[in-house]
Amino acid sequence: MKPFAQTQDLSYSCEICQKKFKLRSYLRKHRLMHSRVRQFSCDICQKRFTTKEYLKRHGLTHSQEKPFSCDLCQKTFRCKSNLFIHKMTHTGEKPFSCNVCQKVFALKGNFVRHTMTHTGEKTFSCDICQATFAFKSYLRKHVVAKHTGERQYSCSVCQKTFTQKRILSGHMKSHSKKSFFCDICHKSLSYRCTLERHKLTHTNRERLFSCDICHRSYFDKYELNRHKVIHTTDYSYTCPLCHKVIKRKREVRRHVKFHTGEKPFSCDICQKSFSTTKMLKTHKVVHTGERPYSCSVCLKGFTQRGSVTAHMRTHTGEKPYSCDICQRAFSDKGAMQRHRRLHTDEYSCTCPICQKPFRIKSELRRHLLNHKAEKSYSCDVCQKLFRHKTVLETHKLLHTGEPRYSCSFCHKGFTQKSNLKTHVMKKHTGETPFSFLVE
Repeated sequence: MKPFAQTQDLSYSCEICQKKFKLRSYLRKHRLMHSRVRQFSCDICQKRFTTKEYLKRHGLTHSQEKPFSCDLCQKTFRCKSNLFIHKMTHTGEKPFSCNVCQKVFALKGNFVRHTMTHTGEKTFSCDICQATFAFKSYLRKHVVAKHTGERQYSCSVCQKTFTQKRILSGHMKSHSKKSFFCDICHKSLSYRCTLERHKLTHTNRERLFSCDICHRSYFDKYELNRHKVIHTTDYSYTCPLCHKVIKRKREVRRHVKFHTGEKPFSCDICQKSFSTTKMLKTHKVVHTGERPYSCSVCLKGFTQRGSVTAHMRTHTGEKPYSCDICQRAFSDKGAMQRHRRLHTDEYSCTCPICQKPFRIKSELRRHLLNHKAEKSYSCDVCQKLFRHKTVLETHKLLHTGEPRYSCSFCHKGFTQKSNLKTHVMKKHTGETPFSFLVE
């Protein structure tokens, strides 16, 4: 099929909703939607429609019936139009082409939305905050999300409410079984696109997309764009409660949960609750003991793939994260962020008992144990009691005399990692420990 390019202006507009059309015939057909009486109503939800055909199509949303199936992959659909759109994923057909940047699209709606990025036209404005939008549907979503706060869609499993049906549909998949399986490592995933992206990790396919700052490479442009955020200093989003500036929109939602204390996801074994599904999944490994990811050098097992990547840096010596104030390098991004607070007076949390401020949450949790009278961890050799499990483990080394860490230069053994780091700085690298704190 010959690509369709935008050759005419959207010259005709509806005087009721201001929607624009290229041809007058399209406008006339659209006007009927405003003039028709919605005489057909759904028996289940009482929603009304202008034609019997629209009512019949709507009725399929209440049933599990999907009468239209793809003859290539046997996937089923409720509407014939959805089947037609799906078939384009097999043929690769994209009949709509932008005459400005030559980008092609399979759907006309996506093509029209894309053309707005070139013109910058935003004809719909919010009456409350004067924000402008290219489409009326965007304006409606904005009003609900920002001003009315109406959450008319609720999850039937955890009763969590949402402003949009699309967001609810994505949330429901967190409760359902992961129906897509990798035939190589048997990992289960919720989305087909995620499965396709995961399969690339098993192939020798070249990583064509590389970051022009740190030269890290990726399989697709989506992953590269997500990575580039770590290099930008543009913090576009702000927490509405504490006004902290944040880079990503999804991180704002996660951050707000720390203020509200919302933890909708609970472990079905110990009933401990978490604010995100990822935190719940990480916690469940405590019960199963499963460590599916292992280091290719020392064969140490890990519960998460990201932990393997961070661990491998202990073998390679790579330190990709550096402090922009003192240029000290770190192998872990979290360690760099914690270190950076040493240069500032930023205290993110406070002890609720003595009001002592702390820069990181782990320090606060450790401090809270000092307010507890009980010492719940005991040494099985000398029965000495400790408040912290890490202190107990360090103490046990006094009985065994076994050094857990060794210097890669002179092979001297140490019971604590911090002592090893101090030794390497003093004896081998010549760096003064904590020199970054000295002015």
